[in-house]
Amino acid sequence: MKKLLFIAALFCSVTLFATDVLDDPNMEIEVRETINKQCVHQVKAFTKHLGFIANKSNPDSIKEYHIEASMDLFVGHGDDTKDDEGNVIIPAPRIEVASMTTGKKNSYFIKQYLVRLKDLAYTKIVFQSSKCYLADGGIRKVAENEYVATVTFYQVFIGYKGDYIVYRDKTEKRVTVHVKKEPTGDFTVLLGDISIQSMTKQ
Repeated sequence: MKKLLFIAALFCSVTLFATDVLDDPNMEIEVRETINKQCVHQVKAFTKHLGFIANKSNPDSIKEYHIEASMDLFVGHGDDTKDDEGNVIIPAPRIEVASMTTGKKNSYFIKQYLVRLKDLAYTKIVFQSSKCYLADGGIRKVAENEYVATVTFYQVFIGYKGDYIVYRDKTEKRVTVHVKKEPTGDFTVLLGDISIQSMTKQ
């Protein structure tokens, strides 16, 4: 059986990184904290949708609803982000998956990944999660009122055949987070690429 490691849900820790620490006197501590919380919220929301998509007892209509809701969490709704002239400024985000048996990694566009998750052959899939928290870090400014951060998280994926666990693993993931400050002062937070940093057999 080909066992694929899918992005899911044990968030043991969430860490915000940046290559350039934001140095902006207008970015107050409270604003930074707001951005951090929204980053975590988006990642947790995605994880929650995955649980509904993978649940074999849910009808296809429920799964399709959560697939579309998941797409709303990603930059460009999972497609290329283009400027007014049609130039791609942010490529369509991708999700990395890996096989514990071969160690090989593959990446898929968001919609591709979610459809594959919905159609997995396991009789039951369980995503286990724990409390998210954000360690000290920074936010990188990439344009006026636009920022990028990287959130690190952990997941446990469990696949069943009948009453028996046939696959279980834990992985460390990193997701790029795109943050934009709106004219209203609010922040829009959208997810980008998700990659695998390490994986272990549970």
